[in-house]
Amino acid sequence: EGLSHVHSPRHFSQDDTPAWYYQDDSDSWQGPFRLSELRAWRAMLPMELCVVAGAGSVAGAAIRAGDRRADRDVGGKGDTTLAVLLGDDELLARAAAMDVCLPPRATAAQAEVAINTVMSMRTKHAAAASHGSGTGAFAMASSSAAGAAARVH
Repeated sequence: EGLSHVHSPRHFSQDDTPAWYYQDDSDSWQGPFRLSELRAWRAMLPMELCVVAGAGSVAGAAIRAGDRRADRDVGGKGDTTLAVLLGDDELLARAAAMDVCLPPRATAAQAEVAINTVMSMRTKHAAAASHGSGTGAFAMASSSAAGAAARVH
């Protein structure tokens, strides 16, 4: 699950030609977009958003032609997620390693906030525990608040 089925970013052109499409919430294809445009929208688009390399791909040709068959063509060599394309797959891995539970449509900006919140709360908890002032109630409250912060963002 997650990003295991997608291709590494090194397989994608890093030039700025309009070559990327994504499928929006109403199942309509949007694009083509430049890589720089997708990078600028990083704080607004979900990291797990499927993006398709349109230039030269079967899916891209079908999308440009308005052909609904593009839906079944996604899964080929030119598709990935926004996280992989923009290098945010490492952010997802970091969140998973820290047990930060991100919502399915989390943006990279939301993931960064959730990770920083959890790190801050864990640091405060560790400091309080090392000074002997930490109590079980504080630990439980911190853990609960950290989980809530990760789920909310």
